[in-house]
Amino acid sequence: MVQGGHFYEFCPVSSDEGDSLTIYDEDRNRIPAYWDMDQQCFVAQDDALKELKFDSYMDSGTQNLLMQYQDITWEFVKANGSPQFVYINFYKRGDEIRTADSVLKGYEKLFTGRGYIWGRAIPLLKEHILVGSGPDTFVEEFPQQDYVMKANTGRWMLEQIPSKAHSLYLQSALQTGILSLLCLLIFWGSYAVSSVRSLKQKKDSSFFAVDAVILLSVTAFLFMGLMNDSNLAVSPLFWGMLGLGCAMKKTDFSR
Repeated sequence: MVQGGHFYEFCPVSSDEGDSLTIYDEDRNRIPAYWDMDQQCFVAQDDALKELKFDSYMDSGTQNLLMQYQDITWEFVKANGSPQFVYINFYKRGDEIRTADSVLKGYEKLFTGRGYIWGRAIPLLKEHILVGSGPDTFVEEFPQQDYVMKANTGRWMLEQIPSKAHSLYLQSALQTGILSLLCLLIFWGSYAVSSVRSLKQKKDSSFFAVDAVILLSVTAFLFMGLMNDSNLAVSPLFWGMLGLGCAMKKTDFSR
């Protein structure tokens, strides 16, 4: 375990006399840990570990180690003959804790946790410049084992499995490739430019209001896409209105 930039080794022991916990620092110095009767947990006599609470017990031949920090309890188990402990996640499955590549460090809580998701998703783009991971594969591509930073963001983040990028553009780049996103941006941009030019030329047309409403609706959807994914309930309406807007540029309504 790494805490405060230092490495610690935990050695719980269960015997007929009871359970005990021995802690060593990176220099193999023993850190005393005593059982607190009031809190019903082990407390380490070390400044870097003073906010942590520990418990250790043997259950059906499996050594269990619990570590609590604030309102989150971390559970680890080690079966007989196993060289190390395995983390038990919120879904009661054994898993490995990993540190994911990230950007936006320090801004994980931005926009209700979107900063964390964006910060871990952006580094994945380097693997999907031409070809994406495939539709609806974000949950498989995202580093779900980044448990420590999930917990630092909030218990609510630790207890969920991010399945969306919460950004239409970021999700498109990951699932269909950056090249695909560029094509979409060019298409949307060309529509917006042609619509503005068209509106300037037909201010007196009876279809001016229709064209303007379509442009504003499309723009609002694309702006919303900065922090939200493509919504199944709204997307068909968006693409339908976008298609209608494109068709109006090629049709003469003056007659």
